[in-house]
Amino acid sequence: MMKTVKDIIPSVIGDLAQKRPQQMDVAQVWQRVCGCAQGSHVSEVKQGVLTVVVDSSARKMQLFRKRQELLEEIQHKIPTIKNIYFRVGSV
Repeated sequence: MMKTVKDIIPSVIGDLAQKRPQQMDVAQVWQRVCGCAQGSHVSEVKQGVLTVVVDSSARKMQLFRKRQELLEEIQHKIPTIKNIYFRVGSV
């Protein structure tokens, strides 16, 4: 028997609701840990790697220098994060 869209939507929304809070938690932790969060945002978390988009190469270099310190602070809240990757893009 073929399922209708009406039957599928609740399970899809449930799956998204389970995945989305973790990313929201990471974004909130990033804002608290990083003093310069206004020029950056969490792009994704994949296989333990937190990808942060920054608004300039200067900010990327600034955060890269503090990467180990930032990572340790984030790991206190979210131990599954194993590394941070910074890339320049639209914030």
